[in-house]
Amino acid sequence: MLRWLVCIVEFLEFTGDIQLRAPAWKGLRDDKAPGECTMEDQFPGTAKKKPG
Repeated sequence: MLRWLVCIVEFLEFTGDIQLRAPAWKGLRDDKAPGECTMEDQFPGTAKKKPG
């Protein structure tokens, strides 16, 4: 049985070839499924503004 894990990684930015710059492992999440994870708000020009 294949099982996927979701982890928290802090990083400075994405490089031009979509690699993480200066990544740091922060831990695992058991409250989120892999299908719920996206990178869309991490790319320039696609970030959604938060209200307030």
